[in-house]
Formats: sequence, structure tokens, C-alpha cells
Amino acid sequence: MRIAEAAKRGIDGKAVEVAKHLGKDLGHRRHRYEGKGLSILSDGEGRPNLMIGWKISGSEVQVFYRQLEGLNTYRPDIEGWEEALDKVYESITPDLEREKKERTERQLTDFEANWGMRPS
Repeated sequence: MRIAEAAKRGIDGKAVEVAKHLGKDLGHRRHRYEGKGLSILSDGEGRPNLMIGWKISGSEVQVFYRQLEGLNTYRPDIEGWEEALDKVYESITPDLEREKKERTERQLTDFEANWGMRPS
């Protein structure tokens, strides 16, 4: 039940994008973001290992943890962290949309260069 709920909310995708775009590159496709009470560690590509921590009264509590395709921890009962993640993700949405348009345009240009036409 919680796995489906976490997937529906898109928590893992949002957290990975936040870590990649706003976090520190740790090398080997690892990224770490800390801010707005959140601590996100993303390790890898595709469906990476992912840990999200949330600061409560000065200490960090693990609220989301996924490793090797399995969801180990998901704490929707702890208030505030999902809203904070949504807010940070919304701040990078324009950048993500711009990057997607640029990537699509590059793909279309490459296709046109190889085949002499643009797909419709």
C-alpha cells in the first residue's frame, strides 16, 4: 500500500531531480542536497538508491529510503517533509521543462541531419 502511495506521489523522481539540480555532485552519479529541512542522497542512475531525511527539533529523521528497487522506509505520517519536497521541486520545474525542450530539439536536429527530414 505504501509503495503504491509513494509511487503515486512521485517522491523518488522529485527527490532525484532536486538532488541532481540543486545538490552537490559527489562523483560516480551520486548527488546530495541539503536545505529547507531536507537532506537527500541519491546514488546512481535510473532507479537509484535514495535516502531522504527531515529535520525535526534539531535532529534528522529518515522519512524515505529506497534501496535496490525495494522501498524500505516511507513515513507519510511525519508532517511537512512531502510539502517541502514539493516546494523545492516546483522551484526547478521551469529548468526541467527547458532542458526537456532543448533535448527534444537536439534529437530532432540529429534526426533531420541523418535522414533529411523532421518527424511530424
